[in-house]
Amino acid sequence: MGSQYVFKVLAAIQSKNIPHYVHAVPMSESERRKVIPSGGLLVPELQIGLGDERTIIPDSEKILEYLWEQKILPDLYPSPLAHEVSQRASDGVLGVSVNYYNWVDPMGYRASMRRLLGKKVPFFVPWFVLDYFLSSTKTKFREKARAVLKDVEDIDNEPSVRATLVKELEYFNSLLKSDQQLYLMEGTMEPSAADFSVYALMERLVGSVEEPSSDTHIYPSIPELINETKDSLALFWKWHQRMRTTFKVTFKGHRVPKDMVSKL
Repeated sequence: MGSQYVFKVLAAIQSKNIPHYVHAVPMSESERRKVIPSGGLLVPELQIGLGDERTIIPDSEKILEYLWEQKILPDLYPSPLAHEVSQRASDGVLGVSVNYYNWVDPMGYRASMRRLLGKKVPFFVPWFVLDYFLSSTKTKFREKARAVLKDVEDIDNEPSVRATLVKELEYFNSLLKSDQQLYLMEGTMEPSAADFSVYALMERLVGSVEEPSSDTHIYPSIPELINETKDSLALFWKWHQRMRTTFKVTFKGHRVPKDMVSKL
């Protein structure tokens, strides 16, 4: 369903044209356990090799750390700050806000997840049935938002959530010292894990529905945020557009060959 954390890893891997395959997983938990290498439920997982010789790395941040440690992507962590910002984006206010606007906020949910899922279920299935089926998922993300967004007294007060999100984006904006700075880590000429983490999460909030040079279709939950903050976050949006233009994510041509699926 368009995991932002899968997008994060693919953006990093594809930035250097590293050969890889992508294997989609089903929504059903029982079927998903059969497909994910570790037998778990969460994506992404990176598998290197086949059979008994394979190495499995779960979690997007751990995958990037592995790629960095193996010098496959040596520019991912140019400083401790790059690791701190990447983790902060994924696990903090920004990461929680993405799930809030995609699953909890009614308008964001209709614009994003319901629209996406509408393409995956038969046309004769009523919306209220789908919403009921997803109620436990929505509750889970609501409670997570309540736990992380401690400054928001009422999690159903969307303007308060948005104000907290904008404040967090102001932090990322502060990392950019001028419009000549290419990436979030000052002085770097290659994107770091921080760039890929923030970029992937922002795509779920404001990403374009269709990209002419990509086969990734993302239904953004609050695309109006760009215009609302175009002046206060000018450097951030310039950085974001640069990332979107430079680092596309594609799935076509990366599917696991059928004769290899059984060996995963």
